[in-house]
Amino acid sequence: MHLTLRHILSAAGLGLAAMLPATASELPIIAKARAFVATEATLSSLTSVRFIATLKIADPANPANTKSVPLDAVFEKPDRQLLKMTIDDRTEITGLDGYESWQLIQVGPDAKQRRLNILPPARTRRLLAETWENLYYYRGLEQRGGRVQDLGRHTIDGVSCHKIAFIHGPTVVFTRYFDVATGRLILTETEDGRAIREEGEMTVQGVRFPRVVTTISKDAKGASQTIVLTIERVDVNVPSPPRYFAVPTPTAP
Repeated sequence: MHLTLRHILSAAGLGLAAMLPATASELPIIAKARAFVATEATLSSLTSVRFIATLKIADPANPANTKSVPLDAVFEKPDRQLLKMTIDDRTEITGLDGYESWQLIQVGPDAKQRRLNILPPARTRRLLAETWENLYYYRGLEQRGGRVQDLGRHTIDGVSCHKIAFIHGPTVVFTRYFDVATGRLILTETEDGRAIREEGEMTVQGVRFPRVVTTISKDAKGASQTIVLTIERVDVNVPSPPRYFAVPTPTAP
């Protein structure tokens, strides 16, 4: 999982990317990284992933003080996503349906107090990128207007890695470090300064997922913030109805 939660790209391009075989110009590390996760047949048949997880968010001012937040995240090809989080009495649902993205916020039990926001294009582009990252496993970005850049060999935690930038656009870049020997993802960095590491593993329907994803970032004041996502369950290829991702009405139940 690369919750690391992609850009104005055509729906046709997204669908095509799932079926494209490796091209002559594809870097060998891409095939190795895909093979580490699952077989080609399994990755080609992947249509959706749902994660039931818990986020532990540390207070930058007091890292020992953490808050646990339940997370329900669904990614579905070609370009749909739904994230639901509940923090105390506040529920936030963020959705992506093609070129439309939205956020629904409710505080307390009164549905009439819901507030619906249509998200700007920049947020939509990032949600598209995150959806691609969680479903397409490193192949086909060029067919949706992005590009892959080879940044050479680097050593991370004593492991020889191949550094690859997945550039969805000028403001959305996922830079990944893959173990040269195995293709295992060692570290992900984003253009906004986040560092993301994965630990442990579980295999669901032939696809290898991490159990824990740790993200370290800086807040506006420069203080380090750590978010630890612990995955409790993964559902693979369980479709959701289209209305699940569509823009809701502010008072919809």
